[in-house]
Amino acid sequence: MGAITETGLHSAVNGGEKPVKIWHHAPVVRWLRKQEMRHPRGALVYGRIRFEMDSAWKRSNLRIVAFVQEKRPRHILGAAATRLEP
Repeated sequence: MGAITETGLHSAVNGGEKPVKIWHHAPVVRWLRKQEMRHPRGALVYGRIRFEMDSAWKRSNLRIVAFVQEKRPRHILGAAATRLEP
């Protein structure tokens, strides 16, 4: 499974007890896709995931996240993240 996240995002909240408060978000998932990559004998597998970048995303704030997950019961075995290269 792969994801693209973006950091540095915020929202203005105009209601409630304290109007016009700025909320700073944790990394936001902009794109998430399941991609099966397996080898019949359980050997190391390499793969590619293609995605289209939205022009509203700030490239310097994007990260690529990859998850290794069991088919069943879907436990996540590992994850890694890196910056999107220019």
